[in-house]
Amino acid sequence: MDTKKIDIRLPEKHHRNDILVSEILFHPRTGGVDFVELYNASDKYLSIKHWALATKIDEEIKEKGIISNETVILAPGDYLAITENKTTLLADYPRADQVRVLESKAFPSLLADGGTLLLMDENDQIMQEVAFSPDWHHPLLKEPRGVSLERISWNYEENNPQYWQSAAANAGYATPGLPNSQWQNLQETVHQLQVDPPIFYPDQSGLQDYTHIRYQSAGSGNMVNLKVFDTQGSMVKQLAQNKSLSEEGFFIWDGTDDSKKRVNIGYYIIWMEVFKPDGSVNILKSKVAVGSKF
Repeated sequence: MDTKKIDIRLPEKHHRNDILVSEILFHPRTGGVDFVELYNASDKYLSIKHWALATKIDEEIKEKGIISNETVILAPGDYLAITENKTTLLADYPRADQVRVLESKAFPSLLADGGTLLLMDENDQIMQEVAFSPDWHHPLLKEPRGVSLERISWNYEENNPQYWQSAAANAGYATPGLPNSQWQNLQETVHQLQVDPPIFYPDQSGLQDYTHIRYQSAGSGNMVNLKVFDTQGSMVKQLAQNKSLSEEGFFIWDGTDDSKKRVNIGYYIIWMEVFKPDGSVNILKSKVAVGSKF
């Protein structure tokens, strides 16, 4: 007798930040629909049965919709896009992974001018809270309608606009059910200061649209000033001013100046001034190039 092996996985206990909000479309195309994408960042098989998406205004929950009353299990590394109309979403984004798109008739309304999105478990515990805004989009993006916001790293808090970017043009401006077009693997730490990539192209093509200014500082309680200068010595962008500095992390430069205009192609100097608790000052510098494909 032939036998078949069946792999049965039982869902495990979840914790906050096991499942992350990975992508948000809150300003769809005309006739389109919103979506919220989840990502299982844990090494566990997790059920989102009776979990909910909700919106919050002035600390009060206004809309709450159960994602599914049926068992839905996310494997480690799985994406799941949730929307009120799967057919419409797939028509707008035909590259989407339709197997990883779930229709939920109780999907809450997301405002085009921003708001607060909650992901809640079956016990109404908040698993994620994202105060999204159109200001989080790339400043050179001319038309935000139909462009999702993607999380670019799993390593940092969900409510920091520095860790979100507009989905890339070459990915169709949204990636429901798929790996994020702008995601970056930032797990490796660096000593002092590193610009990665050293050449970038701020054109929303999805290929090196921005650069990371990655750092590692000794000790805690440090403060930082971070500026971008052109080769003539003129400051074009203030990225941080008297800001407290964690021991490691990164800043992002999107290729714009302080007036939110794209800078000219060419070389620029990243200048970091770190104030130590003992009163000492360290100056770190690195070079970066802004390029163009046209």
